[in-house]
Amino acid sequence: MDLHRRTGATSVYVTHDQAEAMAMSDRIVVMNHGRIVEVGTPVTLYRSPVTAFTAGFLGQTNLVELAAEGTVGRLPWGRTVPLALPARGPIQVSIRPETIGLKAAEDGEGEVTAVSFMGPNAVYAVRVGGTSLKVSQAGGDRILDIGDRVRLDFAAPLHVLEGAAPLAEAA
Repeated sequence: MDLHRRTGATSVYVTHDQAEAMAMSDRIVVMNHGRIVEVGTPVTLYRSPVTAFTAGFLGQTNLVELAAEGTVGRLPWGRTVPLALPARGPIQVSIRPETIGLKAAEDGEGEVTAVSFMGPNAVYAVRVGGTSLKVSQAGGDRILDIGDRVRLDFAAPLHVLEGAAPLAEAA
């Protein structure tokens, strides 16, 4: 990286290590079975992937199917959430584990089914309705336990993956 910065030369680096690609690249080309599926900056590909393949390839994600109507989606357990793009009909969204907030709540919609303490963070499996979600939270002082009821908070509009029917075309 130092040599690249000093010379300013264009470099092509091929790797199967996603973390290395994210750390070293200005732009990433994601390939699947020898075909290019997406090209973009590390930030764009991580936060706003177009395909489910890219979403899963560049880190952990929750791929969830929901029903969309405009910029509102209905999750499988009935809760409505904002969508980043308008769509209509069944769609799939990518929800990164670190973008889901958890709060212990006796009347919470989900239940913790597994806990992995990882030092700086804890990773939870949360069952909500018939769906299991991975949730990553900063370690903090309190770690939730298996069986705890939790309320989920989705901090940003959910990202719609390709294949969704755009609202204008779905009408």
